[in-house]
Amino acid sequence: MIRQLIPAVNETDYHILLPAYLELINSPEALKYLSYTGIPFTQEMVSSWLKTHLDAGIDYYADFSEDRRIQGIVVTKSNSLSGFELLGLAVRAINRERGVGKGLVRYVMNRAVESGFASVDVTVFADNIPMLRLLLGQGFIPVSMTYHVRFDGADAVNFKLYV
Repeated sequence: MIRQLIPAVNETDYHILLPAYLELINSPEALKYLSYTGIPFTQEMVSSWLKTHLDAGIDYYADFSEDRRIQGIVVTKSNSLSGFELLGLAVRAINRERGVGKGLVRYVMNRAVESGFASVDVTVFADNIPMLRLLLGQGFIPVSMTYHVRFDGADAVNFKLYV
């Protein structure tokens, strides 16, 4: 079951999301693809994001298993000027290749449509093969590249999906 979490105003959501988000984004498999610096995200940093996300137009969605454990998290940013952007996706290693990531991406695509946006943007490091495959499989098209943006010199591919 996918649901939106609003940690800035809901303490329960905050306490559910903070440890799960830290665990997922700092996992060795994910950190390389979610951080430009390669430095793990601190609890203070993530806590600040969660407490101020509404002001920045950022939304958090989580896919919960039947036992109410977070299987994956997707983060979006939207506003009328810059549009709708998928900022990040993290899925527990045990849940990868089981449709969790695809379900989260489809969910936010539908949210973009419901909110009246014409497209969804996402930037992915060029060596993140699973995410590249996922986006291409959902109809996203590469629109540009930014070179040498990650700490190790990796490039980023900018994708767009017209919804």
